[in-house]
Amino acid sequence: MQNNETRAIVLNTFNIKEKNKIIKVFSKNFGKMDLIYKDNKLGSLNNASQLDIFSEAFLNVYISKEYAYLIDYELISTRYKLRKNSLKILYGNVIIELLEKIFPMYFIEDKIYDLTLKVLDNLENKDNNGYLLVLAYILKFLAYTGYKLDFSKCANCSDSKSKKYYFSSQEGVLFCNNCTKGYNMYELDYSQITLVNKLLYSKIDFIPDVEYEDNLYLLTILIDSIKKIFEINKFNSLSFINLYKKGLYGQ
Repeated sequence: MQNNETRAIVLNTFNIKEKNKIIKVFSKNFGKMDLIYKDNKLGSLNNASQLDIFSEAFLNVYISKEYAYLIDYELISTRYKLRKNSLKILYGNVIIELLEKIFPMYFIEDKIYDLTLKVLDNLENKDNNGYLLVLAYILKFLAYTGYKLDFSKCANCSDSKSKKYYFSSQEGVLFCNNCTKGYNMYELDYSQITLVNKLLYSKIDFIPDVEYEDNLYLLTILIDSIKKIFEINKFNSLSFINLYKKGLYGQ
């Protein structure tokens, strides 16, 4: 197959055999790929050191039946500012891990690529709303992939005005105070439900650049839902979230 060009976001990199690398990317034209990079000084690409996690680049790739190879690249953004902030790194890692563990290889989805790009750009350039951005990303990601969580009303009686709700991460739905099953559920008040629904339906650029603090409670709920929906035993970002809750992250 001939060489192909695509924009791509770097998910991770691994060194193999001297200066060679495996570069995991989420590309616009080919979906998620594992690219083999061989440090060949005869080529135009001397090294791939600029292709770090969160960065975006135009890639020239060769895709064979068995493997995909990185031939050359032109860097678009290093997202250096994002990688300088420990809390933004945590939020970014949640996004990367979601793509790595859930999104299938070579599955093309423009909506997900554009959403990921938009959220990472906002996460890097805005000061205060990183938490709201990652919540919005997960909600929209699940909706785009057919696993929309329903925070609109009680799943049993359709009550949408209750002051207190209980969310089932197993079923992905709400129950009001009168209908709750009362076990393994997350308690949410009306203001939290309103916020989640606004994040689901708001455009990323319109999410206000304001801090929202709940000790990552809503993020914990969404990740627990992801684990149950996709039957994931371990979501590594939870370890860092738990450190944050204890006041130990970024210290």
